[in-house]
Amino acid sequence: MSTDPRVALIDYAGGVAGTDNFLGHYPQLLRAFDDLYATVWNDGEVDHATKEVARMRNARKTECGYCSQVRFSVARAEGLSEDVVSLISDEFDETELDPRYKDIIRWVDAYLLDPSKVDPRVRADVKAHLGAGGEVELACALAIFRAFGKTLITLGLEPKPGAMPVAIYATPGSA
Repeated sequence: MSTDPRVALIDYAGGVAGTDNFLGHYPQLLRAFDDLYATVWNDGEVDHATKEVARMRNARKTECGYCSQVRFSVARAEGLSEDVVSLISDEFDETELDPRYKDIIRWVDAYLLDPSKVDPRVRADVKAHLGAGGEVELACALAIFRAFGKTLITLGLEPKPGAMPVAIYATPGSA
């Protein structure tokens, strides 16, 4: 993956962390994205820590150097520490990670590989944890996480792996 920017970065204040440097080229879209992202994080049934587990798994699987280093404050306050985040690896099944998070990771992996072929047991586990509405909510959130990460990668705006330290930002819409 290229980390050579293909668009000029601009200084546009007011966007969700990481979006203003490229979505600032299209301010109306930036405002709409900020509103959408705030809704994803703050409305609905799924807790922030679970959404953050899904976002982190997506970041690791898509190898987005930016997304994998960003953490959101409310998920951190809900107990999603760096120790827990470190367990969101390809070896997650052999770790002491909460079984609920393991089910979420299996579901995310299936979604990223081929959403039409999610194992019915995996889907049943996620529905047991989140309910049908929660599964829909998480699917929509994951679509946005994936699109955002792929946009950064496509535009060459993600940092080289290991070049960015872990950064904790206010959860979109929570400040």
